Amino acid sequence: MRDLCGTDETVLTGNTLAKLDPSTNLVEYGEWQVAEGSGNILSPRSSVTRVTDIPFNVKGNRYNWVVRRVYNQSFTCVDYASVTIYNNTIDAKAGDDDLICGTDYDLRASSPYPGVGEWSIVGAASAGNFIDKNNPNTKIEGLANGANVLKWSVKYKDCLTTDEVKIYNGNPSTPHAGDPQDVCVTSGEGQDMVTLNAAVPELGIGHWMTMSGTADWDEDTTSFVDQNWLIHEAEKEKWSAQQKQQIDSDVPADDPSRVWYHDRTNEWAQAMEKNLFNAKAHIKIGKGANTYRWFVEKRNAVPVMLKTWDGMADSTYVIRNITCSLYDDVVITNLNPSDPQVGEDQVICRNYFELTAVKPTYGTGLWTIDGQGGAKIADPSAHDSKVSNLAYGQTNFKWTVSVNGQCSKSKILYVHNMAASQANAGPSVPICEETWTLDANKPVIGQGHWEVASGNYTSIDQDGQQKATFSDPEDPKATVSNLIFGNNVFLWIIKNEGQVIGKNYSCTSTDSVVINYRVPDQAVAGNNQTICLDHTVMNANKPTFGTGHWEIIQGEGTIVDSTDAHTQVVDLSYGENILRWVVSYLECSTDSDVVIYSQKAEPYAGEDDVTYSDTYQLNAGNPGRLSGYWEVLGNADNTEYGGSKVEFDDPTKFNTYVRGLRRGVNTFRWVIETQDCKVFDEVSIAYKIVPTASFSADKEDGCFPLTVRFTDASLNASKYNWDFGDGTTSTIRNPSHTFQLPGNYEVRLSTPGPDGLSSDTSIYITVYDHPVASFDAAPQLVYIPEDKVHFINRSTGATEFLWNLGDGSTSTEKNPLYTYKHEGFYTVSLKVWNEYGCEADTVKESFIEARRGGFIIFPNTFAPRADVSGVNSIYGVNATFRPVYQDVETFNLQIFNRWGQLVYETKDINTGWDGRFNGTIVPEGIYTWVAKGRFLSGKEYTKSGQIFVIR
Repeated sequence: MRDLCGTDETVLTGNTLAKLDPSTNLVEYGEWQVAEGSGNILSPRSSVTRVTDIPFNVKGNRYNWVVRRVYNQSFTCVDYASVTIYNNTIDAKAGDDDLICGTDYDLRASSPYPGVGEWSIVGAASAGNFIDKNNPNTKIEGLANGANVLKWSVKYKDCLTTDEVKIYNGNPSTPHAGDPQDVCVTSGEGQDMVTLNAAVPELGIGHWMTMSGTADWDEDTTSFVDQNWLIHEAEKEKWSAQQKQQIDSDVPADDPSRVWYHDRTNEWAQAMEKNLFNAKAHIKIGKGANTYRWFVEKRNAVPVMLKTWDGMADSTYVIRNITCSLYDDVVITNLNPSDPQVGEDQVICRNYFELTAVKPTYGTGLWTIDGQGGAKIADPSAHDSKVSNLAYGQTNFKWTVSVNGQCSKSKILYVHNMAASQANAGPSVPICEETWTLDANKPVIGQGHWEVASGNYTSIDQDGQQKATFSDPEDPKATVSNLIFGNNVFLWIIKNEGQVIGKNYSCTSTDSVVINYRVPDQAVAGNNQTICLDHTVMNANKPTFGTGHWEIIQGEGTIVDSTDAHTQVVDLSYGENILRWVVSYLECSTDSDVVIYSQKAEPYAGEDDVTYSDTYQLNAGNPGRLSGYWEVLGNADNTEYGGSKVEFDDPTKFNTYVRGLRRGVNTFRWVIETQDCKVFDEVSIAYKIVPTASFSADKEDGCFPLTVRFTDASLNASKYNWDFGDGTTSTIRNPSHTFQLPGNYEVRLSTPGPDGLSSDTSIYITVYDHPVASFDAAPQLVYIPEDKVHFINRSTGATEFLWNLGDGSTSTEKNPLYTYKHEGFYTVSLKVWNEYGCEADTVKESFIEARRGGFIIFPNTFAPRADVSGVNSIYGVNATFRPVYQDVETFNLQIFNRWGQLVYETKDINTGWDGRFNGTIVPEGIYTWVAKGRFLSGKEYTKSGQIFVIR
């Protein structure tokens, strides 16, 4: 076996040459044959020969050297030997050259299988980054401008082949249109220009395009000739020098593809006139954002090689023409705002007005106060904003129009507020005087004076009308006289006059005040009177201006019509009564008094009343300096009862006590005598008796339901109202009542008396709650004789317990533990008592079920012996370890030594452990056993314990 690299021929060597042995008629010769693969054997009969065109074959190319021996030209023997030759060369094919407009390219090389391929970059002028350098079809990114030479290498074992491919990146230089600009160019000759700042491309030709906005490109073009044209010429010469030899040898001279560069003067003439090829163009731009594109173009005519897989002999050059272009945009924003227009300067007579600037078409406006004056601008950003609180004199309003806060223009509006001081004539007042001092404000700006409002005069005399008189018309605190009855209206006028910015002004402020003069006619009440009655007629004057009314100043009485000058007055009090006649007009008034002296007494015996005692204090009206006395009338005489009259403590005293009242109405008279008049008043006192409630109960506490018998012991009672405190009542004199619920009840007896009065009393009955009997048990199904029932007492409020367990057994324990001896169903009851002796009970029918469940019991010691059979007993010492049992259905026993090792196991309950393990009796000590299984009742069991082995 031989390995070859990069060759297509080798020498084959056989070990036997052809020969002839005449003595034996033996002919022996050899021949080379292709056994596997292929190849061209130049001399097949020569043991040493050359073979060419050995292909790549993973299995190798095998050649046999076949030797034949012929005996007597009839019997032939054949033998051969083989040699395998491996051509490990895998031809690397990098693909066809190509021309692209970009920096990324998908390569297309030959497969390296079963070898390994790898891409690499050749030459300093080439660049790029392979996404997967071992992939023949990988993408390369970041190719350099111009030719990029890439090598594809394929290695298999010790053999390496390579091939190169040229990828021409025809892109021009990356365009840069310059940084965005915000400019504030102004209108006017030569003032709306801006210079673009694109980068001049090293490769290709650049020109401008207007994408949005406006531009005037009509400018000088020398920069285009100096920069771009020469660059393009240099590109042409450079290409021609590099590729001339290949083109001359492969492309006919008249092939149009050779002339890749042509005169573009006519094509670009118009663009050159408009300065479009000038990277630093100086142009006129419009307002707002203007977008310009710097477009860079490069024409390419490159010879590329188209390869075949058969080698260079069949490869051909072709000329590829392609135009590549790139662009970059730049935004030039002209932030020059609209010219501000504010209108004419103003002279006004008020502290408010409306601005009248022209709303800008480009930009936003803002009003400010510029250095002088002051005002409140409602909306500073509104061109027609309202203004208030304007300061007196000149205020400078600046209207600034700006764009993005960078470019701005301003203009000032001068506004002169020449308003006079605001006139304040003072408060309007009602007065009751003929003269009044006015109270206007003193003007700060301008001069003030008083005037009488039209139509106001001081006299109703038609022969001599005269206006009100001011002490000083220019004094804000002037005194005015000659007022007329009613409203007197006066004006306080402040004027400010002069000239400013060539304009005359006269600013006036006016305010009025009303002085309401209200004095009515003088009141006359009439003459004083002395009468023996309690009523009379008044005699006052009737007013011309104003209205009159009567008032009682002293004494008592009722005025029939208080607004009538001649009204009647009734119910006058005894003695001096003073009445006043008042004539008024609003707040102004005059008055006069008259005295009416009445001699008529007015006895008052007091109000009728009710008493519930036989002694009562009478309360007549105090007669003052007069004297009075009490008389007895009616039932108080007491003659019908055979007794004496009631008695007064002092019958001449108006508030004396009377004693010995009789049941019913007692009537008394209070008498006053004055001059020839005797007058009296009567009062009735009703004496009513109120009963006294009382009762007793046969018991005052007990368990519910508790029945109590109540016995009445009241005095003077005829009706009975019982309230038992639990929402129930009764009107029986001696009731019995049952309390159904526990609690503390207040039982009240009320005995009604006269006029809704009553007497009541109460006692408390305590009713105790019963305990609650409740219980549970676990388990409720037991297997005898082993299982025990744990009775769980869930009673509340109980202190004593009595259990009946259903089989004749009882218990007074709170939570008894009990073992039933016989199968069956058992009814269990529980009776409980609390500390007050109240009881409760509960019964659960067939509550516990007892079933016979079997048992299994193991000994805790045994003494195994080799010569004696064990005794199955739970007493004494056993020779065999096995249980005593009953009704066992399944059984499994395991015994472990102290290390947890299983030493014995059986499922036969009748087979006991004889103490042996692996045929030998175990050592003395403690062993652990675990038994599991099921009784015939279906109950499963698990038991465990320890057994002491005695030796």
